[in-house]
Amino acid sequence: MLPHMLAHYRSLGVESFLVHAHGRDPRDPVIEQVTQIARDFGCAIASITLGEWLHSTNRELYNQTLRSHREDWFLIADQDELQVYPRDLISILDDCERQGYDYIEGCFLDRFARDGSFPAVSANESIWRQFPLAGFVSAQVLQANPNKIVAAKGAVELRAGQHYALSGRGCPPGELYVPVHHFKRSEEHTSELQSHHDL
Repeated sequence: MLPHMLAHYRSLGVESFLVHAHGRDPRDPVIEQVTQIARDFGCAIASITLGEWLHSTNRELYNQTLRSHREDWFLIADQDELQVYPRDLISILDDCERQGYDYIEGCFLDRFARDGSFPAVSANESIWRQFPLAGFVSAQVLQANPNKIVAAKGAVELRAGQHYALSGRGCPPGELYVPVHHFKRSEEHTSELQSHHDL
């Protein structure tokens, strides 16, 4: 997903990327793969986390990154999340700045292949053609929280999962509510279903 993600956000006008990589150990090949993809897009690796991935890790990395530039705007996105805006992103952020808004909210839409499956992602074909269907599924099936903070100034503190902001003034959802297209692999959904079942 990473090449699709970086290309998508670059097409929206994002100029600066901070990529956080995770591997099981220093020899995990995913670290070199992520580093090479980021290098191809002219992006920096902001950090490398080794070992078990904990639920708190994502929140800590996001909040640490935001605090490093408290007055800047950040798009908050995991590699399988592509935000779609109704008009030019830069003008939206300029409008939020003028109106004193500190963050923007949105909502997940799960993406599916034409047959309803979650196939492996190909880097050589449009992600939208690979997953042409969208639906509000995870919230119904997994009782997952569909709310998402999609963009925030660095001073905003985020709750776990980036579902809510703990500080700042949000853009009213009636003015702007951003769809977050969510591309997940089948093994990720299987794992989530198993975790939900265990609860």
